[in-house]
Amino acid sequence: MTGPSSEVREERSRRYPAASVRDAIAYLEQIHVGVGMTAVSRETMVQALGHSSVNGASKAKLAVLRHFGLLDREGERYRISELGKRVVIPRSDAERDAATVDAVRQPALFQELGATFDQQRLPAMLANVIARDFGVTAQASAEVADVFTRSAEQAGLLIDGVLRWTGERDQAAGTDTSPERLERHQSTAQLSSERALSAADGTESYTIPLDSRGKKALIHIPVPTASKDLDRIAAWVSYMRSVVSDDAEPSTE
Repeated sequence: MTGPSSEVREERSRRYPAASVRDAIAYLEQIHVGVGMTAVSRETMVQALGHSSVNGASKAKLAVLRHFGLLDREGERYRISELGKRVVIPRSDAERDAATVDAVRQPALFQELGATFDQQRLPAMLANVIARDFGVTAQASAEVADVFTRSAEQAGLLIDGVLRWTGERDQAAGTDTSPERLERHQSTAQLSSERALSAADGTESYTIPLDSRGKKALIHIPVPTASKDLDRIAAWVSYMRSVVSDDAEPSTE
């Protein structure tokens, strides 16, 4: 007769990065400082990450970097990948931002989550959905939900709770080089580069390009920012639309 213990099977979860993309980039920067772009042994790589030997913690960091596509493995040696180079030695802030987005889209599980919830609000019980529908154990699903959500936010793919897995970033990488598209893309890059945190009053300042002639607006947002804060800002903008006449637009002729 078969005993109850022999019928128990260990439930295995799908693989996923156990840290966010921001954490992965911090690991990558350590490697860049420690060994540069050279292909090195795993032992040398984990030493660059601050570990004296290959152990569970150091192997977990290497796995995170591999999941995000930031590290290549060549036999028994590791090196920073081409995607990783775009992060640690970018030609511009825009290239680094785009590389961060590409990194978040690397893990197979994240690709499935992104395709499922694109242009939607993430479910309030995302961990349960992941456990039910994506082959992740209940024990791991909360961590997966947390890492996916934080990584999407850090890459600018989760805005006001809505996942923007595809959209303007993808289109900007296409072949459309119209002046309108280039101006929008330039404005987005300029916005990200003109953000500054003010420790004095606890706000984050954004300089928003309004046109291609240098016209700008400056907005201060409290940190952390709540949804109700953005709702009030949106209401104020809506009010201003009602009181500002279209005739106030300067002539471009």
